[in-house]
Amino acid sequence: MPAFENTLELTREKIASHTWTHPDLTTLNDTAIYNELKKTEEAIENIIGLRPAYMRPPYGAYNSNVTAVAASLNEDVVIANFDSHDWEFPANESIALYDAFIATNPTTVLALNHETYNTSAHVVLPHALKLLKGKGYKLVTVAECLGGQPYLKPRWRWPVNPTKLKCI
Repeated sequence: MPAFENTLELTREKIASHTWTHPDLTTLNDTAIYNELKKTEEAIENIIGLRPAYMRPPYGAYNSNVTAVAASLNEDVVIANFDSHDWEFPANESIALYDAFIATNPTTVLALNHETYNTSAHVVLPHALKLLKGKGYKLVTVAECLGGQPYLKPRWRWPVNPTKLKCI
């Protein structure tokens, strides 16, 4: 197993696809959708040695074409049921949104956050995690929630060394 994969397993971090150029996939034809997903899948596999089993479309925008193309790559489309708007609002407003959403006692929380913002990682998420744990939610990965695996089997890379094959 690559060292990076070991790190992913130890930290429970999971990598999913989110497209290459962040377009609204519902505005693209099937070939363009495929290219967005495939280029990202290949980059992830080249970096961590694994292909993602899940993808989140930019802006949460999807339609039957997006789900069909994702399915052709064996990827499931995952959509958040809560947006912290951390990309749009200051931390205190994102926290207020979390507080209001959790107060409704939702059965499941699949939150959208952007770790690229310092306040999301160091202010909003710590608050959200404490709030969710305090309300008794069990924190799991998407794969655990869906009863699936986070990664797909790697594709054969050619040339394959015939001495490593175990064919009868």
